[in-house]
Amino acid sequence: MQKTEKSSTFKILLETFLILAIASIFFSLVTSLRYAGVNTEGGERVTPLEDGWYYMKDGVKTEVQLPVTIDQSEDGPLTLYNDSLTQDAAGMMVTTRGAQYGLRISMGDQILYE
Repeated sequence: MQKTEKSSTFKILLETFLILAIASIFFSLVTSLRYAGVNTEGGERVTPLEDGWYYMKDGVKTEVQLPVTIDQSEDGPLTLYNDSLTQDAAGMMVTTRGAQYGLRISMGDQILYE
């Protein structure tokens, strides 16, 4: 009778371990696909640009993680900066999600989108 109880306990532990292992592998795959970039039907690569954003206020750099809501007490535009783009991003398309209120994208003094 003791052998049956030990065998039953071992089976439960083994099943629990296997379920957790499969769930961990699945989570890792989903996360890596989301952040590694995904090829679309046209062959373009979609890469999230959620990191590296900041804004300047009174000479102080404040980093933000998108998506974010920023309460701005004074009138005027709020400019978000991202210095992570390099020459490797030339020719890529920028898309945004959510509300777009007066969106303007510029590189240096050149306005890319308004």
